[in-house]
Amino acid sequence: MGRYSIDKPGLIIANSDDELVIENKKLRVESYEGELRHEIESPRFIPDAFGVIPVTTERVFDNDIVTKIEEFVKVVYGPETLNENLEFIGTHLGIKTGESPREAIKRYFIKDFYTDHLQRYKKRPIYWMVNSGKKEGFSALIYMHRYRDNTIGRIRADYLNRYQEVLEKILDSNSRRLGDENLKPKDKKIIEKK
Repeated sequence: MGRYSIDKPGLIIANSDDELVIENKKLRVESYEGELRHEIESPRFIPDAFGVIPVTTERVFDNDIVTKIEEFVKVVYGPETLNENLEFIGTHLGIKTGESPREAIKRYFIKDFYTDHLQRYKKRPIYWMVNSGKKEGFSALIYMHRYRDNTIGRIRADYLNRYQEVLEKILDSNSRRLGDENLKPKDKKIIEKK
């Protein structure tokens, strides 16, 4: 989200007027007035340009929470140990029977992360979660120091509308499959769970 960087010690984005600028393989943090606060040449990990990360049940976005965690772990620990590190993370989050480490990480962010975050920050979170309700359809994390007037509109335009389209296609596909008289009862249960 940009609060810290693996390429420079200390807080990087921690002011409400910090603007992240990414260009020419350079990451800059500037104030609204253009005052340079931080500069990182060739950053190894680039946070989301707008401080928004989707948290969804279906993998639709290139910058969803699990993808960003994978990217971060690859950069910090190397691609050759990615699966081992994801296994470690998933195990410590509590992998359930039949669940992959990636699924455990996704489940944690969908169900438990925000509660943990609120407890850790004594109900004064630095990350805010917007969601579509208790059915776990769509959520997004926002870094509070990157929130702008257009953040909610951006979430709707860039993520929510597209995600709704994907879910509608999945529902249509599942309805067609459920109408197949050759569908095995076991497969029917799996589809109905979705």
